[in-house]
Amino acid sequence: DTALVTLDRIDGDARDCVRVNQTALHQAMSQLPNAKTLWHVSLAGNRRSIMRKGLIPKIGPRAKACSESELSVWLFPTKADAENAVGNWLGDELGEGRLVLLRVTLPPWFPIIDGKCGFERRSSVAIPPACLSVESDPLIDG
Repeated sequence: DTALVTLDRIDGDARDCVRVNQTALHQAMSQLPNAKTLWHVSLAGNRRSIMRKGLIPKIGPRAKACSESELSVWLFPTKADAENAVGNWLGDELGEGRLVLLRVTLPPWFPIIDGKCGFERRSSVAIPPACLSVESDPLIDG
């Protein structure tokens, strides 16, 4: 499984593209000392796009309903928090569709913001596909 990754050159004037093996890159990321592991739940139909493009900050329907004003990717600090949310409010919000649980492995310096509740985190920075792996597909059948 490979993806096209764009890297900025040091001078910032041009961009270089390289093909990387996402599985190998994800494994290398998870070996970083103090790597952060977070969790993201999405509709299973979005899985291919997410694994190709990554998680892109946006204001989706649930964020709009809560009057959120910052583009964000919403995450859970633990797998249990993600599964609990699916069994309760998030499962209801996402409707009858099949869901997928994604493991998000980030370097220690990646900017993560604590949410308003203890069970939520967010990022205003896009999370690249190399930081993602499918933990459960589908998480639940709707």
